[in-house]
Amino acid sequence: MVLSCGNKNKPQGEMYAVSPSKETISDVNRYLSEKDKAVIEGFGRRNKLKLTLSESGFYYHIFNRGYGKAISQNSTAHITGTLSLIDGTLCYSYTKEEPKAVALAKSPEITGLHVALPMLNEGGQGLFIFPPNLAFGLL
Repeated sequence: MVLSCGNKNKPQGEMYAVSPSKETISDVNRYLSEKDKAVIEGFGRRNKLKLTLSESGFYYHIFNRGYGKAISQNSTAHITGTLSLIDGTLCYSYTKEEPKAVALAKSPEITGLHVALPMLNEGGQGLFIFPPNLAFGLL
């Protein structure tokens, strides 16, 4: 829903609501997805990363698959590292002393983690770049 109202310094007009159609929302999401794809691919080029596009739509680079136990949907993974926006803004940081426990089958964490973490074994290291629809969402 899009709302419009006047500026307090100007005389207020009527407030009205517009309900966009499913097609309009779909078009906007498609546009944003293409824009996100270009941003992520540009990030990979600038940082000389060999990124692979997963079937689920996120990009990844596996540095080390790991040699421990396989991670499954029934696993609780203890992750370390950082979670940041593509511009480098830090969102979260997890250390070996204080890792983040993610119960894959039950966790409300970023949707992409449920698909990405099973690509690794215990001790593995990877870079995962999630577009908004697999992270915190689109429209």
